[in-house]
Amino acid sequence: MRSSYTENGYGAVLKTFVITMKPMIAVEIGVLDGYSTIHLATGIKTLRDVFGIYSTLDSYDLFEDYEYKHGEKEKVEEYLQLYKLDSYVRLRKGDAFSVYENYNDNCIDLLHFDISNDGDKLEKLMETWHNKMRPGGVILFEGGSLERDNIDWMKKFNKKPILPVLQENEIIKKEYLWVVYPHYPSLSVLFKKGGCNSCELL
Repeated sequence: MRSSYTENGYGAVLKTFVITMKPMIAVEIGVLDGYSTIHLATGIKTLRDVFGIYSTLDSYDLFEDYEYKHGEKEKVEEYLQLYKLDSYVRLRKGDAFSVYENYNDNCIDLLHFDISNDGDKLEKLMETWHNKMRPGGVILFEGGSLERDNIDWMKKFNKKPILPVLQENEIIKKEYLWVVYPHYPSLSVLFKKGGCNSCELL
C-alpha cells in the first residue's frame, strides 16, 4: 500500500489525533491507496467502540481522474472491507478545492490534506477550507519540513515550498497555532484558535 507515511509510522499519529480530538466530523482530502484512510477510520471505529461517539469520516480523492500517481476507488473499498472499516468511511470522488462547498462554516473538527502538497496548495487550502474549520479544529497537512520542501519533484517542477507559507500566510498567522512533525515526509499540524461548534454535512 503506497504512502510516504509508512516509513515513519504516521498512520499511528493520524489514528491518535482522531482518538484524542474525538471529532464529530473528520474530512480527508487525498486517499491514494488508502493508508491514511484506514488509520483515520480505525480511530473513528475506536471512538464508537470505546466511547460511544458516532463520528463521521468523509474521504475524497479524484482516483482514476487524476492524471498523475493515483489510487483506484474500487481497490480502496476492498481494503476497507478487508479491515472491516467500510461502515466508518464515506469514500467519495471529488476535487479538493470544490468539495469544501459540501460543508457549512465552522463545522469540521479534523481535516487531513494530502494531494502532492506544496506551498501553493497550502495557500489555496487556507482560502477555501479555513472557514469550514470549527474554532478548536485541527488541519493535518502532509509536508512542512525543509527536507520535504527539497525533495526531487518539488525542485524539478519548481513547486513553492511549504514552510515559508506556514510562516508567512496571513490566515495562518492570525487564526492558527502550528507545529511540524519533522520526520519524513513531515506533517504540519495547524490548530485553529477559539472554541467549538458543530454541523451536519449538507
